Amino acid sequence: MIVSQFNTGAPTPELVAETIQAALRKAEADNANSVLLFLTPHFTSKVLTVLQTATRVSRCLQVSGSIVSSILTDEASSQGRPACAALVFTGNHSFQTGSGPECECWFGHTQPQNLKSHIGALISPQGGPAFPAWRGGRLSPTQQVCVNFPGLKAGGFISQGAQALTAPLPVSENYGQDLVALGSQRALPMLARELPVEWRALPDIPINRLAAGLVTGNPEDAIPQGRYRLVPIQGTNAVTQTVTLSEPPPPHSWIFWAQMQPDHAERNLRHQLIHLQERSFDPLFGLGVCTRLRGLSLPDQENRDLALLRKTYPGMPFICIQADTVLSKSDEDQMAAYPFALALTVFNQA
Repeated sequence: MIVSQFNTGAPTPELVAETIQAALRKAEADNANSVLLFLTPHFTSKVLTVLQTATRVSRCLQVSGSIVSSILTDEASSQGRPACAALVFTGNHSFQTGSGPECECWFGHTQPQNLKSHIGALISPQGGPAFPAWRGGRLSPTQQVCVNFPGLKAGGFISQGAQALTAPLPVSENYGQDLVALGSQRALPMLARELPVEWRALPDIPINRLAAGLVTGNPEDAIPQGRYRLVPIQGTNAVTQTVTLSEPPPPHSWIFWAQMQPDHAERNLRHQLIHLQERSFDPLFGLGVCTRLRGLSLPDQENRDLALLRKTYPGMPFICIQADTVLSKSDEDQMAAYPFALALTVFNQA
């Protein structure tokens, strides 16, 4: 049996013990085979003691997980509070951890070379300290964990939830991250013209609610088919009429401007869940990653996401962690980074 358990309170080893004990009672088991354990940053100074407690209470050494910014489960979400969440595997179910590069679930501080994973997360805030990760009941020296689930089949999606403001246009001039022109139009004036009416009178462009959509393949149908990756906007320059992206666009790129819009994000997630349900009708459990920028740019989206996940898969145990970046395989079978996204993978019996 696989069960999830969420708990909030004072960030102590005792809270973690209570969480795992409650999961074992729910599973009607004396011990666990494996435990996925995620903690909010409030536990950082107590990680070693927490791991000792978790392995003792679960009666297993296969305790893996990490510190993450925020946690969302089928029960509740942390919403800034100290919290822990455990996915406990008992009976015939367990997972294995390794060093990769191929695995079903990966999370860590720095993406390794040649990684291929169904779902991945860069867990540490950009520019901030590295969040600790653990596997086998011990801190991971590489600050990463690679998890596989033998005998299970994974299926999932990425929901970026952006509303396109323009059609894709070729990048005709840029200097590194500074975007000068798309097609025959200067980047900043074009973006300003396409802003929602209610934003045009603002003293500054709300770049935290906007992104550049970097398309792959044929640009004519890239948006409806979801073949794009949202890139954050870091700033604008009224003098040079440029827009600075978080990364330089590759040569011969096509880009469109996009707005992070809650209703559109909800519709997109609902659409993705319907299609996933058609392929994975009755999964055993789910793992999700939501990026920090999605949370910041879409107020109250966490509650909307939770309601949709519960409605689509009632009773399915799942844990969704907040990370800096979602990692997932691209159409070229390479790992691509998604700064504005929610990724969900569900697991069925193979």
